[in-house]
Amino acid sequence: MPSPMLGKRIKAARLTRGGLTQEELADQIGVGANTVSRWERDLCAPQGPAKRWFRRHWPEVYAANADAEVTANHPSLTGTDGG
Repeated sequence: MPSPMLGKRIKAARLTRGGLTQEELADQIGVGANTVSRWERDLCAPQGPAKRWFRRHWPEVYAANADAEVTANHPSLTGTDGG
């Protein structure tokens, strides 16, 4: 099972980086939109080439402090009010 916040970090990065749809992100990575949806719901995690894509293009998804940044900057994704 993936890190409990990984899906939230992926969604936050997707929305922050130009407001991409799941389909648009999937096209960039070379996976299906359903796969992105499963990542964002923490049903599975990016593997192999997809994981490398995130590490290269969106390193904040795997950054050590990423959970704190999602909580502070995207409270609607975490169920907190941000303050």
